[in-house]
Amino acid sequence: MVFSWWRRWHRNKYREQPLTQAELAILSSQVPVFHKLQPALKNRLIQTTQVLRNEQQFEGCKGLEINDEIKLSICGNIALMLLGVEDYYFEGVTSILVFPNSFQRRHRSQWLENEVTNAGEAWQYGPIILSWADCQAGSPLRSHGRNVIIHEFAHHLDSIDGEMGGSIQMPNSESERQWHQVAAAELKELRDDVHAGRRTVLDAYGATNEAEFFAVLSEAFFEMPDQLQQTHQELYRLLTIYYQTDPLQWN
Repeated sequence: MVFSWWRRWHRNKYREQPLTQAELAILSSQVPVFHKLQPALKNRLIQTTQVLRNEQQFEGCKGLEINDEIKLSICGNIALMLLGVEDYYFEGVTSILVFPNSFQRRHRSQWLENEVTNAGEAWQYGPIILSWADCQAGSPLRSHGRNVIIHEFAHHLDSIDGEMGGSIQMPNSESERQWHQVAAAELKELRDDVHAGRRTVLDAYGATNEAEFFAVLSEAFFEMPDQLQQTHQELYRLLTIYYQTDPLQWN
């Protein structure tokens, strides 16, 4: 009880902290939708960003020094994911590790072990790992509906139910049933399209498995909601239920 009161008190203090003009400029440049938000939503995003900025533990890797630009850029993007959510600030993320560029990871499968290059990783019950070069607006992973920050934090949300497998927690059993049915059908369709070489609105990486499908879908939901709604109407509707917000109504 005391801890809960103490945390609420601190969060209220963080929300009251104004941003400087330089900090607002960072949000405007690194969160492209920022300048389009209605005043009430813009204020909510700023307040949420301030809580995340103060509560999340950042650690620079490979010599990268964490500064306000890095914190505001990352926190501003994940704040978009929380615009419809009350009193959740990714508490389950133990830390945010930021590399200057894409990083190497040893990948082991049943048949072989090799080095892979990653722009981001999400560990269940652990940290989020990000490449700062790939987080910045203008990066190939921040264009055409792609957002590596949202992608990795969507993995974290996916893991809250105990596994990172695309089985997200919906508010009721009926919408959960609909999610499983629609997502399974849409994933199969994406795989068929990718296999046949057809162009898709969703990034082809989403065809990898259920977890990557949800992460890629979340990127599209926040980065290009108009295209997603036009081509995947049921998926879009279900995501508005899950995230409790509708990006098409933000302007």
